Amino acid sequence: MQLIIPCNQVPFTLAVRIKTNQPENLIIQVLDNNIPKTAYISRQTNINGEREYYLNLPQSPKAALVQIFNSKTNNPLLKDKSFEVLEIKPETLEQQPVWMSQDTKAFIQFAQFFSKNAS
Repeated sequence: MQLIIPCNQVPFTLAVRIKTNQPENLIIQVLDNNIPKTAYISRQTNINGEREYYLNLPQSPKAALVQIFNSKTNNPLLKDKSFEVLEIKPETLEQQPVWMSQDTKAFIQFAQFFSKNAS
């Protein structure tokens, strides 16, 4: 399953609810839709029944590509009946102000730039 979510580089939480009929090993990824090989989240999880995930994205791309697929098939484009995505919705990400020195702020800017452009 693939879905593109416009997020305009705004921090948010992605709530995802998934259901399976038997134990399944799924992979959930949030990628940058415009920059190849840029993953914001990549999780492998075991699900048996219904489960909800809250994926925090304090940094986000202009458009996120959300992929959910079974590790057995390893193909997000395949129509897979081993699981059902019941809901995907963006929510507000609660943020707390943090005091940082100018050196720390400069390093964070560099790290963010580098992580987006390293591939």
